Amino acid sequence: MAQSSINPLSHSPGVVAQFSIAGLSETDENPSQRIRDFPHRGISSNEAFSIEAESDEDPETEGDEAARPKPKKSPSRKRGGHFDVLLQSIHYFLDRGEIVKASRAYGLILHLRPSGLPIDIRHHDLWAVGAEILMREGEETSQQDEGSHDNQPNSTKRWGRAANMSKVKAYFDALIQQHPYDYKTPKVVSALDFWIAQFSCEIYNTHTEHILALDRLDSEIDEDSRRESFGNDESTTSDETDSVEARKLYKKDELRVQALSIMMDITKRMDVLMQDMPYSRNQHYLRLRAMASFYMADLVLPISPISQYQAEAGQKARLMEQQSARSHLERIITYGGELDKAAWEALSPSDDVEGDISIPLYSSLPIRGL
Repeated sequence: MAQSSINPLSHSPGVVAQFSIAGLSETDENPSQRIRDFPHRGISSNEAFSIEAESDEDPETEGDEAARPKPKKSPSRKRGGHFDVLLQSIHYFLDRGEIVKASRAYGLILHLRPSGLPIDIRHHDLWAVGAEILMREGEETSQQDEGSHDNQPNSTKRWGRAANMSKVKAYFDALIQQHPYDYKTPKVVSALDFWIAQFSCEIYNTHTEHILALDRLDSEIDEDSRRESFGNDESTTSDETDSVEARKLYKKDELRVQALSIMMDITKRMDVLMQDMPYSRNQHYLRLRAMASFYMADLVLPISPISQYQAEAGQKARLMEQQSARSHLERIITYGGELDKAAWEALSPSDDVEGDISIPLYSSLPIRGL
């Protein structure tokens, strides 16, 4: 039979000879289309598989890579692995109070360039993690912190350090400028979230520093009283006791006025934002504003002895702040939001309940686990 009769693909005599050397028949596909220098470099089973697997695949698509029977770790996969490990390490270090190590790992994450692009800290709550690292900078490790409170079992513990508030505010201010709220993408993390987080930190810091200052004042007054009693052979007179108590009330009122001044500045800035959408209808923002008013309702009441007129003015201011808080909670319901149990109780307190009706301060904080 003539050679042309067994050459259905019309290969040239030279190609047919190369096929024969490679152990292929005339009906097989020409391997030179896929393998450089064929037949001088043969085709292996691994090469055949890799060529088949890579055909029509998008190397930038993670899902396509995951679907391959035997994928190879691409640079993008390695970057993703590094990211996951670093992120887990940051949370681990923060849980242990190892803020310096968490800060270093956070810096490494920011230097990653997945797909050649900078890390967007709005993803994976990295912006909140960054805020926590800044707020807790200089904080002792959890083991040291526990040891420092052994002699003060009733002392108030706080999250972060007051000395870092200026850094945290500058951090949020930068994020607010970089990522303004966009009505076209309302669910994307933006200035709205950063404002809520910043005000939450400021309110928490003001409240906690107020409580800590009161704790320190009580300790100082008690210590002074013990020293005076120890140096006095005679029993303490009622006049001396009254003097100590008066000094204590005066100092407490100073701390109250200081906290009230800070809160007035915070709520003033919050009210400016609430003149526009989305702040005027955002349930998290409204709840935070209500919480601020409930706290201020306690701060407007003077502590030291005052006139009847001042007492009445204080009670009037307290009622106004409480009504303002309830008004903000009612707006949450009006705009389709939901109230938690604490907010419901604050909105409709029992008639026989007096005094503090504030709601928890921690729900809006940009920190993990609180």
